[in-house]
Amino acid sequence: ANGIAQQQQKPEWRPRGRTMSARAVTALATFGLAILPIIPASPVLSADAGQGARPAASRALDLSAPLSFANGQCRFSPAIDRAFPEMLRWDERRQRFVAGVVRLGTMALTPSLTAGPPAGGSRLYRSSVRLTGPARWNGLTLLGLGAAAGHEYRQRELRFAESVPLLRSRLRAMGTILPAPPAYREIPTDGCAASIGVEPRGRGSALVCTGWC
Repeated sequence: ANGIAQQQQKPEWRPRGRTMSARAVTALATFGLAILPIIPASPVLSADAGQGARPAASRALDLSAPLSFANGQCRFSPAIDRAFPEMLRWDERRQRFVAGVVRLGTMALTPSLTAGPPAGGSRLYRSSVRLTGPARWNGLTLLGLGAAAGHEYRQRELRFAESVPLLRSRLRAMGTILPAPPAYREIPTDGCAASIGVEPRGRGSALVCTGWC
C-alpha cells in the first residue's frame, strides 16, 4: 500500500484526506504544467539526518536537515530555505520576479532567470543555480537548486548527482516514501494544494515540491 511504513516515532503531521481542488488544477493547467497522478496522502516523517547517511565528502558543505513541510512548502534546511527567496524575488516597481545573489556557505551564486509567455494574465518565471563547490544533503550529492513561480504557484527543487532510484532509496531510509516518476504525492495543507515527487535530471535526479495557494 502507498504511504509510510509504520514507525515508532510520531508523525509531524497527519493526513487530512484532502485532494487538489479543481481551482488548483485549473491554475496549474493555465501555465501548461503537467497534472500528474497523486498518490493518496499519508504521513511523511522527518528523520534524523544522521541515521543511515553516508559520511560527507571532505570539505563538502553540509546542508543536511530533516525534510519537513509548512505552509504548503517543503522545508529542506535553514540554509537552503533562505536561498530560494533570493532565486525569485518579486519586484514591486517592475512588477515582475527578479533573481538575486544566492549564498550557500562561502559560495555566492548568480541564478539564471527565464520568463515564459503570458498565460491567464501572468507569466511563469523559472530560476536555477548550479553550485560551484561540493555540497551534501542527507548523504546525497547536491548539484544545484531550481525554482519556478507564477500567479499563486510555486515550485522548488533540489538537484542531485544520484539517480532517481538512489534518491528514492535515500528518502525511504529517511522515512519518506515517494512513488516512481511521473507520479507525485499530495501534501495535505490548510488552504493550499501541494505535492512532492522525484524527477530525472539528465543522469541525476531532482526532489521537487510544488505548491498552489
